Amino acid sequence: MARELGLPLESEGACERILTGDAFRMDVGVATDGEGTERRFACMAGIGFDADVVREVGPRLKRYLRSLAFPLAALKVYLRGGQPDVRILDGDTTHVAQFAIVANGRYYGGEFETAEDASLVSGGLEIVLVEKVGHLARPDVLAHILAKKPLDRTMKSFTSGGILAESPDGRGARIPVQIDGEVWGHLPMSFSIEPAALEVIR
Repeated sequence: MARELGLPLESEGACERILTGDAFRMDVGVATDGEGTERRFACMAGIGFDADVVREVGPRLKRYLRSLAFPLAALKVYLRGGQPDVRILDGDTTHVAQFAIVANGRYYGGEFETAEDASLVSGGLEIVLVEKVGHLARPDVLAHILAKKPLDRTMKSFTSGGILAESPDGRGARIPVQIDGEVWGHLPMSFSIEPAALEVIR
């Protein structure tokens, strides 16, 4: 979020920005589970593969492995296989993928970018679809990721004001969702946008 807002990453610089920065109103995403419970998110939500990875990375693993924790967990989840499909409904259009990112902003997992057109003030969400998780290991795609170029340049993406995500069988009990880096529930789940909902300083 600090990178998204262009804030200094050290505490002194961030505190100085509180005193000297400009306030503006940013959009927030809204996730709504099958029971109607809502949770807001600033940066993004991940459906499927990356939520499985987040679930694998506990506090102890992060403490000991630091930046290696997520790549190693991702490899473990990938080798385990069995990633189910996710069905994304955008109005009358249906998309199918094994992994989807619902982006309110550009940045994902620190320095990586999901969608170059994503913006905190766009009034919409950028949806990036990874049709097969194995595609992330393709040399051309992997090189793109390691170069920290937006994922939507190599994967299908679209802009939406709201989507519904569910499993093809309609239950979705096996498909978790993570919101801003924390696992929160399973499919089915809808995602929408609240324009200019939060005032922040940058």
